Parts: sequence; C-alpha cells; structure tokens
Amino acid sequence: MNIMNPNATRVGSLLGNGMTLKQFRDGILERTAKTGHYNGLKKLELRESDPIRYEKLFSKLRGGLVHARETAKKIAASPIVEQEGELCFTLYNPAGDCVLTSTGIIIHVGTMGAAIKYMIENDWESNPGINPGDMFTNNDCAIGNVHTCDVATIVPIFVEGKLVGWVGGVTHVIDTGGVAPGSMSAGQASRFGDGFVATCRKTGVINPAAKHPIERCIPWFYA
Repeated sequence: MNIMNPNATRVGSLLGNGMTLKQFRDGILERTAKTGHYNGLKKLELRESDPIRYEKLFSKLRGGLVHARETAKKIAASPIVEQEGELCFTLYNPAGDCVLTSTGIIIHVGTMGAAIKYMIENDWESNPGINPGDMFTNNDCAIGNVHTCDVATIVPIFVEGKLVGWVGGVTHVIDTGGVAPGSMSAGQASRFGDGFVATCRKTGVINPAAKHPIERCIPWFYA
C-alpha cells in the first residue's frame, strides 16, 4: 500500500498495458537508438493517409495551447508574465516527450519534459502516485529548470482511466524568497539561498465536479 496515498493508481495500470511508465519510456529510447527514428517511427501514418485531418487536429491542439498561454497572461499576478510574456504551455506524450507547444519561452519545453522524466525515472507512479486530477509543481534547477522563479505546473491527462499524456505550463513568478529580492538573485553561496524549491511536488487535485471554478483546484493540504 502507498502510505502517502492509499488510493493511488497501482503501478503498471496507468497505461493500461501492464507496463510501468519507466518500462514504456525505456522501450521508446531503445527503439529510437536502434532505428535512428523517434520510437522507431519512420513516417506518420495519419499525415500520409489524411493530411487535411492531420493538420486540423494539429491546429486545434496548437490553438488550445496558445489560448491557455494568452489566458494566463491576462490573469497573471506576476508582471513578468503579464507584461513580458515569460510563460509557456506544452503538451507531452506519456513518456514526457513534447508533442506540441505554445508560443512563448520555448526553453521550458525541455524543463517541463525533464521534470516529467524525473518523475518517471523515480517511480512517482508508485509513490506518491499519479492519478486523474493530480497537479505537480516543479521549480528545481537540479532537474533541468532554469531558475527557481520559473514555476511549472504539470498535470497528467487520463482518458477512460488510462494515462495518454501530460500538459504543463511554466510561469515566471516575481520572487521565491531567495537571499536577495527579485527573481534573479546571484549572491547565494548554495542552492538553499535560492528560495522555496518544489521538486515535482504533488500540490493539488483538480475536482471537475466542483460548482465554483476556484473549488475545482484543491491544494494538496486540503485534498
């Protein structure tokens, strides 16, 4: 039993094929190295057979990510997000590899992907568990982030109980409590001077059944 989350989805059932996320990702890496093509795919069958449908699907997904970014800019409390547009939203496959990304600071395609892969490699699906509605927060520079004020929110996507991908968004907050004010502190002697650091912490649960939009996002300490 997972003592941190006894209701967590059991290992091997997230993908619906009996494989753990790590086994799934290791298989992709092996096929990529063997063939020289990502996951051994030498062509995209849908694009070859129905290019118009492929482009329509691509445009809808891309539009959704750009819309999410523009919405975040309008409601952000951080002026670095609202005025400078330092944010990015990205869609990933179950292995943490980018499928599509929005406009914005696209370096965070890699930082959020690194966080997802960190969770996969360190068996997050077993403990603390990866479940529908979970939200994970990361700003740890030791696993690929740029600096602590780039805060990523990562959400697994489930369809009919199976993990089909992830979506992540990075926004640049104004301050995380480092040794100097602002988001670019340079005087610390160790990482402990960077301010608050969250290493892929499960920080919330999305409750789509809630009546009020604010109630749909429940911080982990109330869940």
